Amino acid sequence: MKKVVILDNGFGNISATKNFLSKDDQLSLRIESGLTSISPDEILVLSGVGNYGTAIGLLEHQTSLEKINNHYAAGGKILGICLGLQLFLESSDEDPNVNGLGFITGRVRSNTNRKSFIGWSELISNKGKDVTADRNRFYFSHTYHVEPENKSIIEATCGVTGYAAILKTETLLGIQFHPEKSQSSGLRILHSMISPFIRGLN
Repeated sequence: MKKVVILDNGFGNISATKNFLSKDDQLSLRIESGLTSISPDEILVLSGVGNYGTAIGLLEHQTSLEKINNHYAAGGKILGICLGLQLFLESSDEDPNVNGLGFITGRVRSNTNRKSFIGWSELISNKGKDVTADRNRFYFSHTYHVEPENKSIIEATCGVTGYAAILKTETLLGIQFHPEKSQSSGLRILHSMISPFIRGLN
């Protein structure tokens, strides 16, 4: 079984994330507060909602920030959900003076007119992946969106807003929507994209 560490970071519904990932019985899940230990062959999960600067501050307070950086530098994989994805980038319009993790070159931008998008949308695939089959719809709730410099890492965009919905590199998978709230569509993407990423199958 593949070992997965869910960081109890103080800005996310960790139990909902664990319950969602537990739908794949080939994953061994554990929750850690402060990220006391993680090996490069384990998958780290950052999920959450809220303020960009506050989230970075909480990670610094927990002394998790250095361990996250070390895990990434060692080639460890990280799954980021909602705010967790946004933290992958260098900075955010929400807190311009706060440095993000910087794993992805780019910035988190305010939605047009600072308007929150809360609702359901299909995904538009950029890579021919099976993420839009059967008109799957996913639940979004965000006021800021990611704009990576390298557009080739955008796997899919939101059908309603056109903003990036999924970013993927060799060791990072970032998801802007909430798969844990997306009902049957969330389960489909768990098995078609998230679990294969965790297990190293794609």
